[in-house]
Amino acid sequence: MSLAFRVHLLCACTTTLICVWNTLLTPSEGRRFAKIHKILGRVALVLSLVGTVLGYVAAWTDEGIPRGTAIGLSVVGVFQFKHTIRGYRYIKLAQSAVGDEKKRYIDEHRKAMTRLYYGCCLGPAWFRIPSWLGLASPGSNAQFVGIIPPIVCINMAIRTYENKSFF
Repeated sequence: MSLAFRVHLLCACTTTLICVWNTLLTPSEGRRFAKIHKILGRVALVLSLVGTVLGYVAAWTDEGIPRGTAIGLSVVGVFQFKHTIRGYRYIKLAQSAVGDEKKRYIDEHRKAMTRLYYGCCLGPAWFRIPSWLGLASPGSNAQFVGIIPPIVCINMAIRTYENKSFF
């Protein structure tokens, strides 16, 4: 395991844990949680960007990574950059906004973070699940079945936020 991959893995796991924490304990839980949410969000921003860069390095330079896997992980990396930066941008806009505009920016921030978590933080796992279950050999084209769960999970999570109900 290369140094780039080890640091990437540390950044990715920490970012994922922060996403889970910040999803469960939002600023609406009170001032203390709002402060923690903000600090952890800033840490996750840096870790997400550093982890993505090192993920690219590992995907394209480590031995034994099939080209199809490297391409798939690189696509996930593009989305990770996009959603990380969008989430940051929307929450910054929300800080100076008021009323409905502030609510809209917070909602866009939440959607970006949902896409980041389900599509990007968990994205590499989705690509590997078919081989873990013995449904595909590592590096086979069947790994791309892993594209389906993020699409389903992201849409379900966003609908859950909007409807304030899982159903």
